[in-house]
Amino acid sequence: MRGLKWVDIICCLPRGRTSRIQELQMTTVIEDNVHVYRVDGTSDDIDKHVRPLFTDKEFAQTHRLMSVNSVNWVRIMVQIAHYFHAYYQMCGDCNDEVNIIVPTGGCGNITAGYIAQMMGLPIKLTSTTNHNDVVHNLLQRGDFLLTDIKPSIAPAMDIGNPYNFQRIFYYLSGKNGELVKELLEKFESGEKVQIPDDLFKKLKLLISSQAVDDDQIKLAMKKCFHENSYLLCPHTATAVSCFYDNHDRYKKRTICIATASPVKFREAVLAAGLVPMETDAIKQLSCLATKFIDLEATDDCNAILRSKIVKLSTSN
Repeated sequence: MRGLKWVDIICCLPRGRTSRIQELQMTTVIEDNVHVYRVDGTSDDIDKHVRPLFTDKEFAQTHRLMSVNSVNWVRIMVQIAHYFHAYYQMCGDCNDEVNIIVPTGGCGNITAGYIAQMMGLPIKLTSTTNHNDVVHNLLQRGDFLLTDIKPSIAPAMDIGNPYNFQRIFYYLSGKNGELVKELLEKFESGEKVQIPDDLFKKLKLLISSQAVDDDQIKLAMKKCFHENSYLLCPHTATAVSCFYDNHDRYKKRTICIATASPVKFREAVLAAGLVPMETDAIKQLSCLATKFIDLEATDDCNAILRSKIVKLSTSN
């Protein structure tokens, strides 16, 4: 979409909480229609600034907003198709159950897998997190508590508010929007929430989980490369680590969802004692000019983004 006349892209990234290559892939796109903000804070902090832009329906409609992440239902729909494609790659015409292990941050991908289950796809889901394990705790104990984010070598999973889980809650509760609203408001206020027992029992039957720390991620990356000459990204490695740790449980057909290219995570690859992959395009990034605006924690980021959107919208 870079360079398009009628489309403007506003990109917000958590400053210092992505890999260097990830940041350069965004900040080196110098076009009149690309506007990059490096925000002081976590991905959850950015979400607090961005979500109100979409929940303000009049503002979103007036300025024709859309999101390319899982705030947008279309992202979930595309990922649902991935589960069906993966299943038939693994299982052909049969009706056998397939295990799918899903690296989990904001819960968009695991939500897509859950909906694929609802549609009749015979899959068994396992969610893996890094040491930011709010989803793992929810799936193991049924409690939901906002926690401080601790940086990991799998930065896209450094999330404490997995906002897509409200979609799973909605369907599990029989589309009880009031209950979901009550649970989420308590959670987002910092209150520890115990989800209703009947909801938790349904959840446990559908999705299992495992938390994987940085050392386990590095071990999985190293083992997979030495055994298969396949270099994992650190997020994908959470799923592979779970597979290695529970091999007897996953004797049948099992898929580990691969979420990103290891090329973007040089730091994690080096930490695992492996040699990073580099393409010519990636090597050139560090030589390119950059363009971005820094937003501080003390700034009213929501107001700044609103003002920018209004300016872009009225100038087109």
